[in-house]
Amino acid sequence: MALRSPAEFYLKYLIVHPDEYTDEQIKSICADAGLDSLGTTYLQDLRDRCVAPKPFYPNNALHIRSHRFLIKEGIRSLYHPDDNTRIALRVLRNPRAKEFVEAMILSHAPLLEIASAVVRYRGMHCTGPALEQYKKYFWNVDLLDSTQMRTLMHYRVEVSGATGENASKEDRALNAAAKKASYMDPRRLAADLPYSPVTALMSQMRMGAMPGKLELAQSVELVQAMAVLRAAEATLYGSLKDSITAKNFSDVARNMTEMLESIVKPDENLREQLHAIALRTDTAPIPSIHQLSSGAHTAELQPMSQETNELPGTAPPGGRRDRKGAAQEP
Repeated sequence: MALRSPAEFYLKYLIVHPDEYTDEQIKSICADAGLDSLGTTYLQDLRDRCVAPKPFYPNNALHIRSHRFLIKEGIRSLYHPDDNTRIALRVLRNPRAKEFVEAMILSHAPLLEIASAVVRYRGMHCTGPALEQYKKYFWNVDLLDSTQMRTLMHYRVEVSGATGENASKEDRALNAAAKKASYMDPRRLAADLPYSPVTALMSQMRMGAMPGKLELAQSVELVQAMAVLRAAEATLYGSLKDSITAKNFSDVARNMTEMLESIVKPDENLREQLHAIALRTDTAPIPSIHQLSSGAHTAELQPMSQETNELPGTAPPGGRRDRKGAAQEP
């Protein structure tokens, strides 16, 4: 499996930096920032694919070849940062804000709502465009599929500390502690669960942020649907262990159904259904017939007769008159 780092653009920035960082220096910088460098082989592959022109003056905006290279590789904002990039760098240096933003991006929450939550929970200025920059340079989850993202979460744990006979007691203890703590990592939860608002709420709760609004009925409905789907999944496999799993999930679905009936009253449900099909009335004044027809209308209800050249009251050839003297057809 070809694993890519969510911070690939930032790694390109370090690789072509005028200070000529070595692989070990890049690994150290990424470790301090909580980013994934993914080892020497991956860095060497990036070096082969990202070759700066000679001479290379990235900090000089007037050097055309360098400027074009930065735009081509998508790293210009790191050398010439604007306000949004500066905010993204501040988020990167704040561990709590970094954890929150990464978990919410994995949950596919809207960036504007994430920025608002960062301001509310972390007390630091943040904007939606700034999080777009953060996502691009430091947490580009679009570079990985769901399986690769789960692999990355496990990889982070394995590289924490060290194991083996040559590892020190402190390194082995760090690796064991990282494995235990990884099960409660909100980013791992967001990577394992499907995209839904409930996943974002659960990730927030693991970070100590209590959601402001919680729709109980909506949460129960989601648990009910997931239990039914998991029961169907276990039933299709057909083994004895799967049948027990299917029965357990069926019990969960039944309990959620009973709970939903006690939460949602039938009259409220009916009212919501009627509200969805209610007719909407227009309060604007109704235009008069004069406005609609511009005066070209009539109050005559009888069908208009065809125009003839006969004088009024005369009968056509071969015709006759009725009792009131009106001309009639033969």
